[in-house]
Amino acid sequence: RPVASNRCTLGLAGLAVPVRNTLALAAPPKTFSVDGQRLAAAKQRLTANDPALAHVRREADKMLKVTPGSVMDKAKTPPSGDKHDYLSFGPYWWPDPKKPDGLPYIQRDGEVNPETRSGNDNEPLGRMCSQVDTLALAYYFTGHEPYAVKAATILKAWFLDPATRMNPHLEYAQAIPGRNTGRGTGIIDTVGLIRVADAVGLLAGSQAWTPELQDGLKAWFRSYLHWMVTRKNGLDEAKAPNNHGSWYLAQTAAYALFVGDMAQAKK
Repeated sequence: RPVASNRCTLGLAGLAVPVRNTLALAAPPKTFSVDGQRLAAAKQRLTANDPALAHVRREADKMLKVTPGSVMDKAKTPPSGDKHDYLSFGPYWWPDPKKPDGLPYIQRDGEVNPETRSGNDNEPLGRMCSQVDTLALAYYFTGHEPYAVKAATILKAWFLDPATRMNPHLEYAQAIPGRNTGRGTGIIDTVGLIRVADAVGLLAGSQAWTPELQDGLKAWFRSYLHWMVTRKNGLDEAKAPNNHGSWYLAQTAAYALFVGDMAQAKK
């Protein structure tokens, strides 16, 4: 399931409807799933006591207290033996009660197996995306540097620090015990990374978001995009005729734009 949209982003962007005096606005942030012009217009119109701004600041203040997560935190280890590899399990698959070891798992469509929600990277990834999104938005609207510092710290832990970084692939996403070690279906797990790409545009101008961090994160996304468009799991997901195929295209387009690969984005 894709990570839900951040209500803070949607609410504050909505303040800019209709956009007025566009020519007088500062340059909009470089975003891909949220309208940068609307964000710039909202920033111009917001006042210090605006309820929407107060809400996003409250949420961001909570994020200042969190410990950055990483793929190294999970209890389970991927088949590769490397915890740097992302791991998740198909949510609708359950042990077969007719088999002593429950294998292979059987499907109960629409019924989430709670076992699949613990000990792996799916929910931590969603939390990381939400944290970065909220902090970057709060920084963009307030200029409060601690928000950007925290966002940068979280991004470094998940993507860049050699000790904690996630390897840029999803070979072991939405695995089904007894059937496979990962599927193209699992690529929908990273829909929230579209929001991470947007967050980087909102952090522009912060001293905490250095050119080295920008280049490092782009390199990670470039590697992940290459995996998505060349490896079997990615190619399988690209053929999906349902929401999985749609979210695959949304991701590849956003990541291609983020890293400056216009040919891939147009494709």
